[in-house]
Amino acid sequence: MRSYGICAGHQRAFPGAIYSDLEEHRVCLDVVYSAKNVLIDCGHRVIEPVAAYDEKRDRDDITHKIQYFNRDDLDCVVEVHLDALPSNTDVEGFHIIHFEGSEGGLDLANTIGGVFRSRSFVQARKPHPMNLPIVRETKAWTVLVECGFLTHEETAKKCKKLSYREKVGIALAEGIMQFNR
Repeated sequence: MRSYGICAGHQRAFPGAIYSDLEEHRVCLDVVYSAKNVLIDCGHRVIEPVAAYDEKRDRDDITHKIQYFNRDDLDCVVEVHLDALPSNTDVEGFHIIHFEGSEGGLDLANTIGGVFRSRSFVQARKPHPMNLPIVRETKAWTVLVECGFLTHEETAKKCKKLSYREKVGIALAEGIMQFNR
């Protein structure tokens, strides 16, 4: 049995990107729950900092998420987001962010990205490093997965369907389970 941390970006009160009647946080929650269910069904332990989604917390309380994940000995952590680029609605595809210099984070990003690229429903870009707190300060290998651009018309249409969000969650879970560090 392995132990994983997974969470949706943002929270109900500050839902992140909003486009085409979709809220980033709500779409990402479906992806997270789908992935979490697959991981649990496969016998793994999954923790999710649901208190970080509390509307009473400060805007996207990333510090709480990091502290929550750092209390456990986890194999890896994934935070799920959707991107938005209203100035260029042609931009599409997944991208995965890891902490620069983190070999394990890069391996996790490449593993998840490989699963996404193997699926015909997803266009995945190469992982790239960024100095974000969630990938920098979490003790376990951590990535932030941007599951497409809400501002891309086709992606927005797909994200409106629960079946698509579940497919993304299943692919995410498969990538997490394939990561072997």
